Amino acid sequence: MLTKAGLDPKADTADVSRDMRDAVERLLVRAQEAGAVREDLRMPELLALLGATCMAAERNQWGDDLRARTLSIVFDGLRPR
Repeated sequence: MLTKAGLDPKADTADVSRDMRDAVERLLVRAQEAGAVREDLRMPELLALLGATCMAAERNQWGDDLRARTLSIVFDGLRPR
């Protein structure tokens, strides 16, 4: 619909995407330095986990309970061993 109106919904999103990625990476580093997140977790894996979880929740319209249980499992997996 937006493209039919002559608008590009992805225009100017590169800066926002880069800023978001930088912010998430800073949080990851700080969490690892504090010992709250496993040391071997890297950005590609973190982004893959977050992206896949968000897409599944949206596409399948997860309820609050399923969303909470799933995030609990994901977050448990991020903790140091």
